[in-house]
Amino acid sequence: MRRTGVIGFMLAAVATGCMTLLASKANAPVAMPAPPDLAEEARLDIAIVVFDPGLPEDGKLPERVFPNIRQAESKVFPQHLRTTLQQTGHWGLVAIVPAAPTSTDVTVTGKVHHSDGQRLLLDIRASDSSGREWLDKTYKVEPTDAAYDDEEHDPYQTMFNTIANDLVAKRARLSADELEDIATITDLRFASRLAPDAFEGYLESRDGEHYTIRRLPAIGDPMLERALQVKQRDEMFIGALDVHYENFTAMIQGSYRQWRDSAREESRARSALAREQKIRAFAAVMVAAATVMAAQNGGSLGDAAIAGGAIVIAQQVKQIQQLGQEKQFHQEALAELDESFAAEVRPMVIELEGTTVRLTGTAEAQYAEWQRLLAQLYEAETGMVSAIWVEVEEPALDVDAEEPLEAETESTLPPVSAPANLDH
Repeated sequence: MRRTGVIGFMLAAVATGCMTLLASKANAPVAMPAPPDLAEEARLDIAIVVFDPGLPEDGKLPERVFPNIRQAESKVFPQHLRTTLQQTGHWGLVAIVPAAPTSTDVTVTGKVHHSDGQRLLLDIRASDSSGREWLDKTYKVEPTDAAYDDEEHDPYQTMFNTIANDLVAKRARLSADELEDIATITDLRFASRLAPDAFEGYLESRDGEHYTIRRLPAIGDPMLERALQVKQRDEMFIGALDVHYENFTAMIQGSYRQWRDSAREESRARSALAREQKIRAFAAVMVAAATVMAAQNGGSLGDAAIAGGAIVIAQQVKQIQQLGQEKQFHQEALAELDESFAAEVRPMVIELEGTTVRLTGTAEAQYAEWQRLLAQLYEAETGMVSAIWVEVEEPALDVDAEEPLEAETESTLPPVSAPANLDH
Protein backbone atom coordinates (compact mmCIF):
# COMPACT_ATOMS: atom_id res chain seq x y z
CA MET A 1 0.00 0.00 0.00
CA ARG A 2 2.89 2.33 0.78
CA ARG A 3 4.42 1.89 -2.69
CA THR A 4 1.03 2.30 -4.37
CA GLY A 5 0.70 5.55 -2.42
CA VAL A 6 4.05 6.72 -3.78
CA ILE A 7 2.83 6.18 -7.34
CA GLY A 8 -0.39 8.02 -6.58
CA PHE A 9 1.58 10.90 -5.10
CA MET A 10 3.74 11.16 -8.23
CA LEU A 11 0.70 11.21 -10.52
CA ALA A 12 -0.89 13.89 -8.35
CA ALA A 13 2.29 15.95 -8.68
CA VAL A 14 1.99 15.77 -12.47
CA ALA A 15 -1.64 16.87 -12.34
CA THR A 16 -1.02 19.85 -10.04
CA GLY A 17 2.42 20.93 -11.22
CA CYS A 18 1.36 23.38 -13.98
CA MET A 19 0.28 26.33 -11.85
CA THR A 20 0.78 29.88 -13.04
CA LEU A 21 2.65 32.34 -10.83
CA LEU A 22 1.53 35.94 -11.04
CA ALA A 23 4.08 38.75 -10.66
CA SER A 24 3.33 41.56 -8.25
CA LYS A 25 2.74 45.09 -9.54
CA ALA A 26 5.57 47.53 -8.91
CA ASN A 27 5.19 51.20 -8.12
CA ALA A 28 5.43 53.25 -11.28
CA PRO A 29 7.72 56.33 -11.12
CA VAL A 30 6.55 59.56 -12.70
CA ALA A 31 8.85 61.95 -14.58
CA MET A 32 9.32 65.04 -12.42
CA PRO A 33 8.19 68.27 -14.14
CA ALA A 34 10.39 71.34 -14.07
CA PRO A 35 9.56 74.09 -11.56
CA PRO A 36 8.31 77.36 -13.09
CA ASP A 37 11.35 79.23 -11.76
CA LEU A 38 13.97 76.90 -13.28
CA ALA A 39 17.08 78.91 -14.15
CA GLU A 40 17.84 79.33 -17.84
CA GLU A 41 21.40 77.99 -17.47
CA ALA A 42 19.90 74.73 -16.23
CA ARG A 43 18.06 74.14 -19.51
CA LEU A 44 20.93 72.37 -21.22
CA ASP A 45 20.55 70.90 -24.70
CA ILE A 46 20.46 67.11 -24.93
CA ALA A 47 21.30 64.91 -27.91
CA ILE A 48 20.20 61.27 -27.80
CA VAL A 49 22.28 59.14 -30.13
CA VAL A 50 20.46 56.31 -31.89
CA PHE A 51 20.95 53.32 -29.61
CA ASP A 52 23.24 50.40 -30.28
CA PRO A 53 20.86 47.56 -31.22
CA GLY A 54 23.01 45.09 -29.28
CA LEU A 55 23.62 42.72 -32.19
CA PRO A 56 26.78 40.57 -32.03
CA GLU A 57 29.58 41.64 -34.34
CA ASP A 58 30.21 38.09 -35.54
CA GLY A 59 26.66 37.84 -36.85
CA LYS A 60 25.84 34.84 -34.65
CA LEU A 61 22.46 35.82 -33.25
CA PRO A 62 21.33 34.40 -29.92
CA GLU A 63 18.01 32.60 -29.86
CA ARG A 64 15.01 34.90 -30.27
CA VAL A 65 17.07 37.96 -31.20
CA PHE A 66 15.76 39.44 -34.44
CA PRO A 67 17.99 42.04 -36.15
CA ASN A 68 15.15 43.88 -37.89
CA ILE A 69 13.30 44.38 -34.62
CA ARG A 70 16.45 45.47 -32.79
CA GLN A 71 17.29 48.00 -35.50
CA ALA A 72 13.82 49.48 -35.16
CA GLU A 73 14.04 49.53 -31.35
CA SER A 74 17.35 51.38 -31.55
CA LYS A 75 15.36 54.32 -32.97
CA VAL A 76 12.03 53.84 -31.18
CA PHE A 77 13.44 53.81 -27.64
CA PRO A 78 15.39 57.09 -28.09
CA GLN A 79 12.20 58.66 -29.41
CA HIS A 80 10.28 57.66 -26.29
CA LEU A 81 13.07 59.00 -24.09
CA ARG A 82 13.19 62.26 -26.05
CA THR A 83 9.45 62.77 -25.69
CA THR A 84 9.69 62.14 -21.95
CA LEU A 85 12.53 64.63 -21.51
CA GLN A 86 10.77 67.28 -23.54
CA GLN A 87 7.54 66.94 -21.62
CA THR A 88 9.26 67.54 -18.29
CA GLY A 89 10.34 71.04 -19.34
CA HIS A 90 13.74 70.63 -17.69
CA TRP A 91 15.84 70.96 -20.84
CA GLY A 92 16.48 73.07 -23.90
CA LEU A 93 16.70 71.39 -27.29
CA VAL A 94 16.24 67.62 -27.00
CA ALA A 95 16.87 65.80 -30.27
CA ILE A 96 17.82 62.41 -31.68
CA VAL A 97 20.97 62.16 -33.80
CA PRO A 98 22.46 59.23 -35.74
CA ALA A 99 26.00 59.84 -34.43
CA ALA A 100 27.67 61.65 -31.55
CA PRO A 101 27.04 65.37 -32.22
CA THR A 102 29.54 68.21 -32.17
CA SER A 103 27.26 70.86 -30.72
CA THR A 104 25.33 69.74 -27.66
CA ASP A 105 25.63 70.12 -23.90
CA VAL A 106 24.66 66.59 -22.84
CA THR A 107 24.93 63.44 -24.94
CA VAL A 108 22.96 60.30 -24.11
CA THR A 109 23.90 56.95 -25.61
CA GLY A 110 22.26 53.57 -25.12
CA LYS A 111 22.41 49.90 -25.98
CA VAL A 112 19.58 47.39 -26.17
CA HIS A 113 20.85 44.74 -23.81
CA HIS A 114 17.72 42.55 -23.82
CA SER A 115 14.29 42.86 -25.42
CA ASP A 116 11.77 40.06 -25.86
CA GLY A 117 8.48 41.97 -25.80
CA GLN A 118 8.10 41.37 -22.08
CA ARG A 119 11.36 42.31 -20.37
CA LEU A 120 13.55 45.20 -21.50
CA LEU A 121 17.10 46.02 -20.41
CA LEU A 122 18.86 49.15 -21.65
CA ASP A 123 22.44 50.20 -20.95
CA ILE A 124 22.36 54.01 -20.72
CA ARG A 125 25.29 56.39 -20.54
CA ALA A 126 25.25 60.18 -20.42
CA SER A 127 27.97 62.80 -20.23
CA ASP A 128 28.24 66.55 -20.76
CA SER A 129 30.52 68.45 -23.11
CA SER A 130 33.17 68.82 -20.41
CA GLY A 131 33.48 65.02 -20.29
CA ARG A 132 31.78 64.72 -16.90
CA GLU A 133 29.88 61.45 -16.58
CA TRP A 134 26.20 61.77 -15.68
CA LEU A 135 24.90 58.22 -16.06
CA ASP A 136 26.29 54.74 -16.60
CA LYS A 137 23.55 52.33 -15.60
CA THR A 138 21.53 49.37 -16.80
CA TYR A 139 17.79 49.97 -16.58
CA LYS A 140 15.32 47.10 -16.44
CA VAL A 141 11.55 47.00 -16.76
CA GLU A 142 9.07 44.13 -16.93
CA PRO A 143 5.65 45.71 -17.35
CA THR A 144 2.49 44.31 -15.81
CA ASP A 145 -0.54 43.32 -17.87
CA ALA A 146 -2.20 46.58 -16.86
CA ALA A 147 0.70 48.53 -18.37
CA TYR A 148 0.26 46.73 -21.70
CA ASP A 149 -3.49 47.31 -21.63
CA ASP A 150 -3.00 51.07 -21.16
CA GLU A 151 -3.27 52.42 -24.71
CA GLU A 152 -2.38 55.98 -23.69
CA HIS A 153 1.09 55.19 -22.36
CA ASP A 154 3.93 53.01 -23.53
CA PRO A 155 4.36 49.95 -21.27
CA TYR A 156 8.04 50.81 -20.91
CA GLN A 157 7.28 54.41 -19.87
CA THR A 158 8.34 53.80 -16.26
CA MET A 159 11.89 53.13 -17.47
CA PHE A 160 12.05 56.36 -19.45
CA ASN A 161 10.62 58.26 -16.47
CA THR A 162 13.38 56.83 -14.28
CA ILE A 163 16.10 57.83 -16.75
CA ALA A 164 14.64 61.35 -16.97
CA ASN A 165 14.60 61.67 -13.18
CA ASP A 166 18.18 60.43 -12.91
CA LEU A 167 19.34 63.09 -15.38
CA VAL A 168 17.58 65.79 -13.38
CA ALA A 169 19.11 64.47 -10.16
CA LYS A 170 22.59 64.64 -11.69
CA ARG A 171 22.07 68.18 -12.91
CA ALA A 172 20.84 69.22 -9.45
CA ARG A 173 24.27 68.36 -8.05
CA LEU A 174 25.95 70.91 -10.33
CA SER A 175 26.31 74.57 -9.45
CA ALA A 176 25.11 77.42 -11.63
CA ASP A 177 28.73 78.17 -12.61
CA GLU A 178 29.31 74.56 -13.63
CA LEU A 179 26.18 74.60 -15.78
CA GLU A 180 27.31 77.80 -17.51
CA ASP A 181 30.75 76.28 -18.09
CA ILE A 182 29.14 73.29 -19.81
CA ALA A 183 27.35 75.56 -22.31
CA THR A 184 30.53 77.55 -22.91
CA ILE A 185 32.61 74.41 -23.46
CA THR A 186 29.99 73.18 -25.94
CA ASP A 187 30.40 76.36 -28.04
CA LEU A 188 34.19 76.35 -27.83
CA ARG A 189 34.49 72.68 -28.75
CA PHE A 190 32.31 73.22 -31.80
CA ALA A 191 34.29 76.32 -32.80
CA SER A 192 37.62 74.56 -32.31
CA ARG A 193 36.55 71.77 -34.63
CA LEU A 194 35.70 74.32 -37.29
CA ALA A 195 38.93 76.28 -36.82
CA PRO A 196 41.39 74.49 -34.53
CA ASP A 197 44.16 77.04 -35.04
CA ALA A 198 41.94 80.04 -34.31
CA PHE A 199 40.58 78.59 -31.07
CA GLU A 200 43.68 76.85 -29.80
CA GLY A 201 44.34 77.48 -26.14
CA TYR A 202 40.82 78.30 -25.04
CA LEU A 203 40.19 74.79 -23.73
CA GLU A 204 42.50 72.45 -21.89
CA SER A 205 42.28 68.67 -22.16
CA ARG A 206 44.82 66.14 -21.03
CA ASP A 207 43.12 63.03 -22.39
CA GLY A 208 40.98 64.39 -25.23
CA GLU A 209 37.80 63.50 -23.34
CA HIS A 210 37.65 65.89 -20.37
CA TYR A 211 37.75 69.65 -20.95
CA THR A 212 38.17 72.72 -18.79
CA ILE A 213 38.07 76.39 -19.77
CA ARG A 214 41.52 77.93 -19.90
CA ARG A 215 40.54 81.36 -21.21
CA LEU A 216 37.64 82.94 -23.10
CA PRO A 217 37.53 84.74 -26.45
CA ALA A 218 36.97 88.47 -26.43
CA ILE A 219 33.37 89.66 -26.34
CA GLY A 220 32.11 89.95 -29.91
CA ASP A 221 35.00 87.91 -31.35
CA PRO A 222 34.12 87.70 -35.07
CA MET A 223 35.53 84.19 -35.48
CA LEU A 224 33.42 82.89 -32.63
CA GLU A 225 30.35 84.73 -33.92
CA ARG A 226 30.70 83.03 -37.31
CA ALA A 227 31.24 79.67 -35.64
CA LEU A 228 28.10 80.10 -33.56
CA GLN A 229 26.13 80.99 -36.69
CA VAL A 230 27.25 77.71 -38.22
CA LYS A 231 26.31 75.98 -34.97
CA GLN A 232 22.80 77.38 -35.25
CA ARG A 233 22.48 75.86 -38.70
CA ASP A 234 23.73 72.56 -37.34
CA GLU A 235 21.07 72.67 -34.64
CA MET A 236 18.44 73.36 -37.29
CA PHE A 237 19.51 70.32 -39.26
CA ILE A 238 19.48 68.21 -36.09
CA GLY A 239 15.93 69.41 -35.55
CA ALA A 240 15.06 68.20 -39.04
CA LEU A 241 16.53 64.79 -38.26
CA ASP A 242 14.54 64.77 -35.06
CA VAL A 243 11.34 65.11 -37.10
CA HIS A 244 12.56 62.20 -39.20
CA TYR A 245 12.86 59.91 -36.17
CA GLU A 246 9.52 61.09 -34.81
CA ASN A 247 7.80 60.20 -38.08
CA PHE A 248 9.68 56.91 -38.22
CA THR A 249 8.34 55.91 -34.81
CA ALA A 250 4.80 56.88 -35.79
CA MET A 251 5.10 54.91 -39.02
CA ILE A 252 6.12 51.63 -37.39
CA GLN A 253 4.14 51.95 -34.17
CA GLY A 254 1.38 49.56 -35.23
CA SER A 255 3.74 46.89 -36.50
CA TYR A 256 6.00 47.15 -33.49
CA ARG A 257 3.09 46.91 -31.04
CA GLN A 258 1.90 43.79 -32.85
CA TRP A 259 5.36 42.25 -32.60
CA ARG A 260 5.69 43.16 -28.94
CA ASP A 261 2.31 41.65 -28.05
CA SER A 262 3.11 38.47 -29.97
CA ALA A 263 6.60 38.29 -28.50
CA ARG A 264 5.24 38.73 -25.00
CA GLU A 265 2.74 35.91 -25.44
CA GLU A 266 5.38 33.76 -27.09
CA SER A 267 7.79 34.42 -24.23
CA ARG A 268 5.17 33.46 -21.68
CA ALA A 269 4.25 30.33 -23.64
CA ARG A 270 7.89 29.30 -23.89
CA SER A 271 8.39 29.77 -20.15
CA ALA A 272 5.26 27.76 -19.37
CA LEU A 273 6.32 25.02 -21.79
CA ALA A 274 9.78 24.85 -20.27
CA ARG A 275 8.35 24.55 -16.76
CA GLU A 276 5.90 21.87 -17.87
CA GLN A 277 8.62 19.93 -19.64
CA LYS A 278 10.72 19.88 -16.48
CA ILE A 279 7.75 18.82 -14.36
CA ARG A 280 6.75 16.04 -16.72
CA ALA A 281 10.31 14.81 -17.14
CA PHE A 282 10.73 14.73 -13.36
CA ALA A 283 7.43 12.91 -12.97
CA ALA A 284 8.42 10.35 -15.60
CA VAL A 285 11.65 9.61 -13.75
CA MET A 286 9.87 9.29 -10.43
CA VAL A 287 7.17 7.05 -11.87
CA ALA A 288 9.85 4.85 -13.41
CA ALA A 289 11.59 4.57 -10.04
CA ALA A 290 8.30 3.79 -8.29
CA THR A 291 7.50 1.17 -10.94
CA VAL A 292 10.79 -0.59 -10.33
CA MET A 293 10.13 -0.58 -6.60
CA ALA A 294 6.66 -1.98 -7.12
CA ALA A 295 7.97 -4.67 -9.45
CA GLN A 296 10.31 -5.92 -6.75
CA ASN A 297 7.21 -6.92 -4.74
CA GLY A 298 6.20 -9.33 -7.45
CA GLY A 299 2.70 -10.62 -7.83
CA SER A 300 -0.22 -8.93 -9.43
CA LEU A 301 0.44 -5.62 -7.71
CA GLY A 302 3.92 -5.41 -9.20
CA ASP A 303 2.70 -6.40 -12.66
CA ALA A 304 -0.04 -3.78 -12.51
CA ALA A 305 2.41 -1.14 -11.37
CA ILE A 306 4.79 -1.98 -14.24
CA ALA A 307 1.99 -1.79 -16.79
CA GLY A 308 0.64 1.45 -15.34
CA GLY A 309 4.07 2.98 -15.10
CA ALA A 310 4.86 2.14 -18.70
CA ILE A 311 1.67 3.84 -19.84
CA VAL A 312 2.42 6.95 -17.78
CA ILE A 313 6.01 7.12 -19.08
CA ALA A 314 4.82 6.78 -22.67
CA GLN A 315 2.31 9.56 -22.15
CA GLN A 316 4.95 11.80 -20.63
CA VAL A 317 7.36 11.24 -23.52
CA LYS A 318 4.61 11.96 -26.05
CA GLN A 319 3.54 15.12 -24.26
CA ILE A 320 7.13 16.33 -23.98
CA GLN A 321 7.54 15.84 -27.72
CA GLN A 322 4.34 17.76 -28.37
CA LEU A 323 5.48 20.58 -26.12
CA GLY A 324 8.77 20.79 -27.99
CA GLN A 325 6.92 20.96 -31.31
CA GLU A 326 4.68 23.70 -29.94
CA LYS A 327 7.73 25.67 -28.79
CA GLN A 328 9.23 25.40 -32.27
CA PHE A 329 5.94 26.61 -33.75
CA HIS A 330 6.04 29.74 -31.60
CA GLN A 331 9.63 30.39 -32.66
CA GLU A 332 8.83 30.05 -36.37
CA ALA A 333 5.74 32.25 -36.06
CA LEU A 334 7.76 35.03 -34.47
CA ALA A 335 10.47 34.71 -37.10
CA GLU A 336 7.84 35.20 -39.83
CA LEU A 337 6.50 38.26 -38.04
CA ASP A 338 10.04 39.62 -37.86
CA GLU A 339 10.42 39.31 -41.62
CA SER A 340 7.10 41.01 -42.34
CA PHE A 341 8.01 43.77 -39.89
CA ALA A 342 11.28 44.40 -41.70
CA ALA A 343 9.42 44.70 -44.98
CA GLU A 344 7.34 47.55 -43.57
CA VAL A 345 10.17 49.48 -41.92
CA ARG A 346 12.07 51.50 -44.47
CA PRO A 347 14.35 54.50 -43.93
CA MET A 348 12.80 57.88 -44.67
CA VAL A 349 14.48 60.38 -46.94
CA ILE A 350 14.84 63.97 -45.76
CA GLU A 351 15.11 66.79 -48.26
CA LEU A 352 16.23 70.24 -47.13
CA GLU A 353 14.48 72.65 -49.45
CA GLY A 354 16.38 75.62 -50.85
CA THR A 355 18.86 76.46 -53.53
CA THR A 356 21.95 75.37 -51.67
CA VAL A 357 21.78 71.75 -50.50
CA ARG A 358 19.70 68.75 -51.35
CA LEU A 359 20.51 65.57 -49.38
CA THR A 360 19.01 62.15 -49.82
CA GLY A 361 19.91 58.77 -48.33
CA THR A 362 19.74 57.35 -44.86
CA ALA A 363 19.71 59.67 -41.88
CA GLU A 364 23.21 58.50 -40.99
CA ALA A 365 24.57 59.35 -44.42
CA GLN A 366 22.78 62.71 -44.48
CA TYR A 367 24.22 63.67 -41.10
CA ALA A 368 27.77 62.84 -42.15
CA GLU A 369 27.39 64.76 -45.40
CA TRP A 370 25.86 67.71 -43.57
CA GLN A 371 28.88 67.96 -41.27
CA ARG A 372 31.14 68.12 -44.30
CA LEU A 373 28.96 70.84 -45.82
CA LEU A 374 29.18 72.84 -42.59
CA ALA A 375 32.94 72.70 -42.86
CA GLN A 376 32.77 73.96 -46.45
CA LEU A 377 30.43 76.73 -45.37
CA TYR A 378 32.79 77.93 -42.65
CA GLU A 379 35.80 77.76 -44.94
CA ALA A 380 33.96 79.75 -47.62
CA GLU A 381 33.02 82.47 -45.13
CA THR A 382 36.30 82.74 -43.24
CA GLY A 383 39.00 81.16 -45.35
CA MET A 384 39.93 78.99 -42.36
CA VAL A 385 40.59 75.30 -42.91
CA SER A 386 38.10 73.24 -40.91
CA ALA A 387 38.76 70.05 -39.01
CA ILE A 388 35.13 69.08 -38.50
CA TRP A 389 34.23 65.53 -39.39
CA VAL A 390 31.82 62.81 -38.40
CA GLU A 391 32.54 59.12 -38.65
CA VAL A 392 29.33 57.19 -39.24
CA GLU A 393 28.90 53.46 -39.26
CA GLU A 394 26.10 52.33 -41.53
CA PRO A 395 23.33 50.35 -39.81
CA ALA A 396 23.34 46.58 -40.04
CA LEU A 397 19.96 46.68 -41.74
CA ASP A 398 19.66 49.14 -44.62
CA VAL A 399 17.00 48.12 -47.09
CA ASP A 400 17.69 51.17 -49.25
CA ALA A 401 21.45 50.70 -49.43
CA GLU A 402 21.31 50.63 -53.20
CA GLU A 403 20.21 54.27 -53.31
CA PRO A 404 23.25 56.55 -53.66
CA LEU A 405 23.73 59.58 -51.47
CA GLU A 406 23.09 62.77 -53.41
CA ALA A 407 24.55 66.09 -52.43
CA GLU A 408 24.15 69.18 -54.60
CA THR A 409 26.08 72.29 -53.64
CA GLU A 410 26.57 75.69 -55.23
CA SER A 411 29.44 78.13 -55.01
CA THR A 412 27.72 80.10 -52.25
CA LEU A 413 25.93 78.67 -49.27
CA PRO A 414 23.23 80.99 -47.92
CA PRO A 415 21.23 79.99 -44.84
CA VAL A 416 19.51 76.64 -45.17
CA SER A 417 15.73 76.68 -44.86
CA ALA A 418 13.74 74.38 -42.63
CA PRO A 419 12.59 71.09 -44.15
CA ALA A 420 9.44 71.52 -46.18
CA ASN A 421 8.56 67.87 -46.54
CA LEU A 422 9.58 64.40 -45.52
CA ASP A 423 9.54 61.66 -48.11
CA HIS A 424 9.11 57.98 -47.28
